[in-house]
Amino acid sequence: VEPNGAGYFGLSEEEVRLAQQPMTTPALQPQGPVLITTPAADQRQGVVPPSEHGQPAGPTVETLPEEQMRLDDLIVESEGFDRGTDEHRSEAWRRYQQKPNQHWDYERWLPNYESNQTRWAVASAATDRYRDRIGWGSREVEVEVVVNGRTEVRRLDIADPSTSRAIEHKTGYVTSSPEIRWQMEKDALLISVYKWEIEWVFEGSVSQPLLDELRSRGITVDPNVRIGP
Repeated sequence: VEPNGAGYFGLSEEEVRLAQQPMTTPALQPQGPVLITTPAADQRQGVVPPSEHGQPAGPTVETLPEEQMRLDDLIVESEGFDRGTDEHRSEAWRRYQQKPNQHWDYERWLPNYESNQTRWAVASAATDRYRDRIGWGSREVEVEVVVNGRTEVRRLDIADPSTSRAIEHKTGYVTSSPEIRWQMEKDALLISVYKWEIEWVFEGSVSQPLLDELRSRGITVDPNVRIGP
């Protein structure tokens, strides 16, 4: 999970619209979220092994503006393009050009791509270290959740589907945004409908309005979390 930033690609109008809709409990509740994939293998005892990588059902929306680019990177990786290679960069650029309402030229896009690679690597390493400290869960686990009658995908930073536990790990100063609220909505449904236990961990800090909203939705946050930038 990345820290807040500016100058990165945001959500589409449709994704923002979905993020701003009030929470509703789906009329038809599945028996539980479907585990889609855990890309990174984890050989420790008691950790759920990764399943075969599958294509998410519906749009995948994560927390911060640069997260959409990170998710695009993960899709590119899943198709055999390794990070740090010219092929990965070329495929990411091709995908960006195919998105509606994206008007940056290559010279403007490239620094953001490279910055995101660095930011993602730093944040991912921090999440890896946190997972190692707590001693449970697999990284980057995807589950399906029904939101307003539509199946969406939630990517969990650290999760153990066998015990329905998950961690959302964040670095930097995090404030509320459409992306954050969309992520909270899916987590709130995982908690209330699917009976998951989800905690948001801030290794940086969080705004008071966001903290209040998280707690109002039943999401656990460390009572000693640092508030403010």
